[in-house]
Amino acid sequence: MNKYIWGSLILIIISVIGIRWILSETKVISTPEEVREEAINAIYPTDAVKKTLTPTKIIVGQSGTKGGLNEDGTTQTIFESVYSPDRKLYIEKEFSGTRYVLWKSDSKITVHVGNSWSWVHPRRDLTETDVVPNQKTFTYEIGSQKIVDFVDNNKKYTIQCVHNGYSEVKAECEKFVSGFKLI
Repeated sequence: MNKYIWGSLILIIISVIGIRWILSETKVISTPEEVREEAINAIYPTDAVKKTLTPTKIIVGQSGTKGGLNEDGTTQTIFESVYSPDRKLYIEKEFSGTRYVLWKSDSKITVHVGNSWSWVHPRRDLTETDVVPNQKTFTYEIGSQKIVDFVDNNKKYTIQCVHNGYSEVKAECEKFVSGFKLI
């Protein structure tokens, strides 16, 4: 038993000496860095610039029937609405349908069109509301996003607005949904 105590004590002493040696050898020498000053307006747009962004009406695709992508990959005209011009449109074909993503760095607005829903909800009851004009809708809302579902000609539509709680984006989302029209 005595040899275990002495062995443990020797290992502890060696460990302490090793730790002190490592810490003493790796001292960091810091040199002051030059601080470069920039005008904030050079990096971020001013309020005047933000106010000049006028909403753009989106007409997804070209002439054709409702439903998503043609077999040759071109989009069919299915809907129109209003959105900010600094959003970029991405179109993604999925098993469940076609996803139209209006992307911006702080948020995104997505419209999913397909023969099946893009998400599962146990109580999706479509009711008469004024959320999307002339459509029975189901709305699901939490702190960071709003989802609106409806059906037209057996196509299931989901409008998802991930606003991350930003009031400006929430307002844009409301405008997008209320101005949403099927063509």
